[in-house]
Amino acid sequence: MLGVCAVALGAGILIAAIFPVGALLFLVAFLLIACGCACCRH
Repeated sequence: MLGVCAVALGAGILIAAIFPVGALLFLVAFLLIACGCACCRH
């Protein structure tokens, strides 16, 4: 499960390099919520 979060964060950083800062903050928040939900389910 930790590996999935690491891949998701890596992809988010990659996308952040393309999109503006606003999209970056939205992506980070979405990834944190997704990882939190995944950890809670586990």
